[in-house]
Amino acid sequence: MAQAMVKPSPLDPKQTFLNLLRECREASKLSQGELADRLGWRQSDVSKVERGVRRLDVLELRSWLIGLEQPFGSFVAELDERLAATAKLGSSWASKGVPRKLNTGR
Repeated sequence: MAQAMVKPSPLDPKQTFLNLLRECREASKLSQGELADRLGWRQSDVSKVERGVRRLDVLELRSWLIGLEQPFGSFVAELDERLAATAKLGSSWASKGVPRKLNTGR
């Protein structure tokens, strides 16, 4: 039996990231196919990334942004701002102003 597709929450950090990736591509006036050509990928791979089926590592993200002629630092700053805003909306720890610690294994 096929499972129903669950629409991700706009407060989901992963969806925030994916939305920003797509918005940057669209702002660069590139189709998925045009970006794929710049990256040496297939259009279907760009689509999979934008839908969250395939993840990017940080080096692939950098290549993606170079393909869009978008500065890596600007993208990360925008992403951080959006994630902070969504965390404040949807998370009790954020509304209390308590920062989450990263587990760095140290």
